[in-house]
Amino acid sequence: MQQIEWNERYNIDVEILDKAHQRLFSIVRKLSQLSDNERKNKWACTEGVKFFKGYAMKHFAEEEAYMKSINYSGYEIHKKLHDNMRDQTLVVLEMDLVRSNYSKESINRFLGFCIGWLSHHILIEDRAIKGKAARKWVHEQSEEEINSLDQSITRAFQEDFQINARVASRYYSGEDIGKAYYYRLLYRTKDGKLSQVFLAFEERLLLKLAGKMLNEYFPKMDKTVLNTLTPISRQLTEHVGVNLKTVQIDKMEKDNLLTYDQLLRAFEKEYPYHSMLFDTDDGFFAFCIKK
Repeated sequence: MQQIEWNERYNIDVEILDKAHQRLFSIVRKLSQLSDNERKNKWACTEGVKFFKGYAMKHFAEEEAYMKSINYSGYEIHKKLHDNMRDQTLVVLEMDLVRSNYSKESINRFLGFCIGWLSHHILIEDRAIKGKAARKWVHEQSEEEINSLDQSITRAFQEDFQINARVASRYYSGEDIGKAYYYRLLYRTKDGKLSQVFLAFEERLLLKLAGKMLNEYFPKMDKTVLNTLTPISRQLTEHVGVNLKTVQIDKMEKDNLLTYDQLLRAFEKEYPYHSMLFDTDDGFFAFCIKK
């Protein structure tokens, strides 16, 4: 995080946009260099987050105006990415900061997520505006599909584990959510096609879910908790699949634990058909479907 620096490869050769991107990196870098003094840290972070949000909103408007001026074909999905970041992700990340009283963990999550989002967005989606990269958000779902997945996942958490979940991002592109465990389920659909489901559990959420499943308290990760990844992942996925047409599952053929790098490699060519991030009072969770 201390090495956040602007890189010339981020340039898309539109001066107003390149200057704004460079400024956003500068703001996040300054946020990452906050004092360790808790009182000063909280105040500086509060002001820094407020400034970052204000500047990002101004930049989004400028970028959208530019895309319209050149009749960019990817305008609609690109604007949805901006709207999602502004109206959901930043709101939820701020809630997490306030809920934790600006803990070091929450600050690091905010910074890690924002720098990850900026890097992915600028290097790929923004450079695609000028034909310098291929868009990775190529699947566009209807509001009905997205809302249906949102409701199915929040219902699964509530009914199966009595945990409240809220959507943090409708377009999760693999940003860092802190110390987490990643799992993949490979299903064969009824028509013979393969469907992959990727799940990400922040460690503290997994500890909570394992405790709910086994009716025990787990203060830290151990083999017993890790062994619950398979049944928890299958239970959530199959609960969602019952209520969602786009999650076609019949027979599970393979499941395995992934590293964070392996998750990113799975997203390398294009982002999944559905890729959503959720926040609970006990940690973050991602649910992604590749068809």
